[in-house]
Amino acid sequence: MNVKLSLSALAVALTVSGQAFAGDAENRAVVDAIYAANGNTMPDVTWVNTGWTGVGAATTAYPNGTTFTGAAWTTTPGDDECTYAGIICDGSGNMTNIEIPNANMTMTAAQFFAALAGVEGDLLSINYSNTTAAVNTMSGAMPSDMSAFSDVRMFAVNNASTSGTIPDMSAMTQLQFVGLDDSAFTGMAGQIGGAALVELNIDGNTALEGDLTDTLAASASTLEVLSANNTLVTGEIPDYSAGSLTMLEAVGTGLSGDLALPAATIASVSPTRFSMDGTGIVANSASETFMGANYDASTIIQAATSVDAMLSSDSTSIESVTWSAPAAGATPTGYVVTLLDSTDTAAGTVTTAAGTTTASFTGIPADTYTVSVVAESATGQSSAAVSSAVTTLDGTDDTDDTDDTDDTDDTDDEDSGGG
Repeated sequence: MNVKLSLSALAVALTVSGQAFAGDAENRAVVDAIYAANGNTMPDVTWVNTGWTGVGAATTAYPNGTTFTGAAWTTTPGDDECTYAGIICDGSGNMTNIEIPNANMTMTAAQFFAALAGVEGDLLSINYSNTTAAVNTMSGAMPSDMSAFSDVRMFAVNNASTSGTIPDMSAMTQLQFVGLDDSAFTGMAGQIGGAALVELNIDGNTALEGDLTDTLAASASTLEVLSANNTLVTGEIPDYSAGSLTMLEAVGTGLSGDLALPAATIASVSPTRFSMDGTGIVANSASETFMGANYDASTIIQAATSVDAMLSSDSTSIESVTWSAPAAGATPTGYVVTLLDSTDTAAGTVTTAAGTTTASFTGIPADTYTVSVVAESATGQSSAAVSSAVTTLDGTDDTDDTDDTDDTDDTDDEDSGGG
């Protein structure tokens, strides 16, 4: 007991005196790299010092406290960087949180993430965002490999002009809060976070394309907030009836699926937190009643029905795919019909105009296929309606091979007779 108290007292003494922690070399390297990348200028921590206390949605990101107020950053060797505003360290002096929003910084994304080398494995939160005017700029694309940041819980670079492809963040399995909104992202390389995700903000990336299906499926039980308005993302939403979803903003997206909200959400949350008009998200009866005027079923593009794939008489092609138009919701402007092989890989795609509910696929290899039909409107797309499986045969004609064999046999007979 006395030993533990002595160690604790020693840690406090080191912090107060400003003497170096074991991790200070790495911390100093981070500070110096950010200083250099920002044109030999330290971050302006005036806004942080107004009382920034982190993002509440990331509940496990702050085991060492949420007090980000502190001293101005300097280039002085021997400083205790753990006392700087925007930085929090653990009891051993390892930097665990770096949050410097609204700090008048200008650098590339590559420079910022390179500056964190050496502490990335200790970091629980990273914040280079703008919550007021766009005073932090982080141009260019993020690194394609984010696996070194696997313990980060809170990640925010929103409204900082970051562009390119959102990297695969599936290795960041501890992510709870993600702020990528109001940026210039155009694509997604993979899944964002995993089963710990609570809040995902990607709204305002008007050119952002990508499939959110895997991200939403992995976080079905934990996700509380999805803000994706004014993006071009697609994907199927999961069943949230046993989950925690309290906010869904999807206007302008290609998201689809059946929406079943948790009973607790229906009982206690404002319906104004939900907006999905023009998408393919179809609310169940209880969810639609709850949302009321915030859900206009007439704008929702619903799925086609009765998809049927018919083989040709020789079973070498799918000579007819038929389906029925949705019975309710927005009128489709057309359909995307996709042939899926036995591995669920697209083997062919046909688009049809509004009012056309037939298609065909010829010249396809022997395999077992299903056909997916997605209805489209001016603002979104429906869930996929899929046919039963059909199996095609090899259409190669072997008549010529048989004829060749017969000719050979005749020749052999004549040779034998002449002998």
